[in-house]
Amino acid sequence: MSRYVAFLRAINVGGHVVKMDALRRLFEALDFSDVETVIASGNVIFDATSKSSKAIEKRIEDHLQKKLGFPVETFVRSPAELTAVAKYQPFKASEIARAHVLYVGFLDDAPAAAAKKKVLALADDDEGDFHFHDRELYWLRRKQFSESKVTGNQLERTLQMPTTLRNVTTVRKIATKFALALALVTAPLTIARAQTPGVAPAYATPEDVVRELYRLVCVDVGQESDWEAVRNLYLPQAVIVLRVSKDASQVFDVQGWIDDFKTWDEKARVKERGFSEKIVTLKPRVFRDIANVFVLYEARIHDSDKPPTRGIDSIELVKKDGRWWIAAITNDLINADHPVPAELRE
Repeated sequence: MSRYVAFLRAINVGGHVVKMDALRRLFEALDFSDVETVIASGNVIFDATSKSSKAIEKRIEDHLQKKLGFPVETFVRSPAELTAVAKYQPFKASEIARAHVLYVGFLDDAPAAAAKKKVLALADDDEGDFHFHDRELYWLRRKQFSESKVTGNQLERTLQMPTTLRNVTTVRKIATKFALALALVTAPLTIARAQTPGVAPAYATPEDVVRELYRLVCVDVGQESDWEAVRNLYLPQAVIVLRVSKDASQVFDVQGWIDDFKTWDEKARVKERGFSEKIVTLKPRVFRDIANVFVLYEARIHDSDKPPTRGIDSIELVKKDGRWWIAAITNDLINADHPVPAELRE
């Protein structure tokens, strides 16, 4: 079985209404298993025996046309493909932060060069910017969609092919869900290979792992973080989602997060100045072999006059082979509009 996500075009517009439970049953009738609708009914995660996404798309489209009585263009992506889309940076972070929203348009194939040129010509200060990469179109909107002169139908006519648009936040949430599920399924095999025989298990509680993570990323002047020790706290397929601007988050795998942290270390001259990320409040919740730990933290460069950055990490952990591992971290920052929740106040 292979895991996939199907993005359905216009299934609940134009007077059509297909409820989530009905849509799940339609997918299950195709012998797909573990069917789940995500965020909206136009996004369906499922398992299939076929290794061909094109064949799966055709089966879904033919089945939905027959059962619903109207065409539903379908765009199927694997976990690896969707992760690549979620990680891809089509525009500078500063541009994304100033924009209203970033859309991802899923396509059957890469458009012809002439069609790409026509779409790119639609860009201006009002409509925003367009960017193509592989089988996706990225549209950085500077105004609300309702204010746009470019409609979805016009975009498809210009592309000369159908597309379905999703907010990049939705894409990243689904990619994170994919990656976390994969981590939990494959963890026993990968962890068994990663552990050194004869070494006693460490990190007996979720709090042990979390406190060790914060200890390892703190460095005194002249020191460097032990990134291999940091890596050993995570499942190999773990996912980290960090707030990178007021309106945007970025999805990393473990190595990508480490590389990003190293880049920031160099720019901030952490080895020369020192850095600490202090746990202010820690709230664990544990059920059998799964745990969630909420952390309120303060981060600062040691010689900086600026007040510390305050944020919240939500850390998901799983227990395998006698110890706890980090499966996912999601992060957001504290500010005037989003104060510290009452349960995390000191």
